[in-house]
Amino acid sequence: MLFRIEVFPKRSLPDLRGEALLRDIHDLGIVHIREVRVSDIYSLEGDLSPEELTRICRELVVDPVIQE
Repeated sequence: MLFRIEVFPKRSLPDLRGEALLRDIHDLGIVHIREVRVSDIYSLEGDLSPEELTRICRELVVDPVIQE
């Protein structure tokens, strides 16, 4: 089975990667973009139980202090 995990900064915190990309977009002269949010997408393939998938997310993929 194929699993897709999307990890992004918490909305309450600044997205530093998104802010840097926004500056680069503005440097290109494209100034009507107001916000950029960056997420990481992980694809896992295998026979994983829900418990195993949750453990991978909680212990390896997501930093719960700054990400969701």
